[in-house]
Amino acid sequence: MSGCKTSIKKVKDVTEATALVHDWFERENRPATPQSLTDALGSRVSKTCIQKILDQLHADSKLCVKDLKKIRFYYLRIDEPTAHRDGEGNAICDAPNVTTATGDEKADASAERDDSAALCDVSLAASSLAEKYCSLARWRGWPSQEERAAQQDALTREVRQLEADVEVLQGGRKADEKGVADAETRASRVRRAVCRYRRARQFWTERKGWAMRLLEATGGDAHSPQHMAALLGCTTDADVGVSFESTAVALPRQMLREIGLN
Repeated sequence: MSGCKTSIKKVKDVTEATALVHDWFERENRPATPQSLTDALGSRVSKTCIQKILDQLHADSKLCVKDLKKIRFYYLRIDEPTAHRDGEGNAICDAPNVTTATGDEKADASAERDDSAALCDVSLAASSLAEKYCSLARWRGWPSQEERAAQQDALTREVRQLEADVEVLQGGRKADEKGVADAETRASRVRRAVCRYRRARQFWTERKGWAMRLLEATGGDAHSPQHMAALLGCTTDADVGVSFESTAVALPRQMLREIGLN
């Protein structure tokens, strides 16, 4: 069974919002602050807009204000009761005998005004206590000093562990880089040795060819290989039954592929 979601209709028109605020004061007839009035209206009007409306209603003498410990309360202005209604003024003025209020009636009226002011002060104090209670309930939800210290210690330990892990990873990366560099160094040394070996064999083959051509050019057909061997003290591969190619070191193909040689 899916739940039904309700959305709050925001009031953006200033005139409508002003009428809504004034109607609330006339209906509830109790002091309110901008925050408490925003909550009472169900957040239909923003707190900033309510503050402007309250200031305007106070400027229009529709609301009164009273400050209690840095908190401003707004409450409905109640007009003083008139002595007579319109249309009756002339009759009262024309009456020959007009009685004035006695001293007891004046005292009662003064007492009523004092009681009204006292009730207003009590209502303002109750509203202030309600707001302080809400603030206290909100503050109780915050972590205590001991909880914050424990959380800070846990986070500090976690940060240190992460730093240690980072150092280990960096050390492993450096070791891997060093291993790769060492492998490249070994491969380059092997490649250089193979190239030097092949170059030496190539030079030996070239020099042997030059020597044979020089002997043939100087001796000609008059000297046989045996005569040249006795004269110069050198023999050929064929004479001693040795093949130059057979003496070559056989290098593994896998190693040649790793160092980029065929």
